[in-house]
Amino acid sequence: MNSQKKKDLSYGFAMEDLVHPILEKQFGKLDKTPQCDNFDYINEDYVVELKSRHNITIKSYNSLCFNECKLVKGFEYLEKTNKKVYFAFNLMDGIWLWELTKDNKNEYYYGNIVRKDRGRYESSKGVYVYTKHFKLLNFIS
Repeated sequence: MNSQKKKDLSYGFAMEDLVHPILEKQFGKLDKTPQCDNFDYINEDYVVELKSRHNITIKSYNSLCFNECKLVKGFEYLEKTNKKVYFAFNLMDGIWLWELTKDNKNEYYYGNIVRKDRGRYESSKGVYVYTKHFKLLNFIS
């Protein structure tokens, strides 16, 4: 594993610990999932995935992305449980939330996630959610 990937993982894990109590104010007590799980937190009512980006705001781009496998797993939760599924993005201007539902397919699109900043070309299947559908954590009821 190259040094940039190590830095990215270290930053992500540190942010999970920092943001955890903030998310609990919104969702109630959240249990941390195992490291390789598609989502970071879970409780009786919710599953939450946290993505932290240290260099952008909600207005930096018109969409934010995550790996497609997380959407697939999110739909499994929706179909098999009564849990609500949220994607939280910890950005420079706050924590932004998007709820995955069975009916909001017009709020995202599929594409490739491509990066070259870790010493080699990386590409994976991704989901891009339009930022206009995110809500700042403070305004979620």
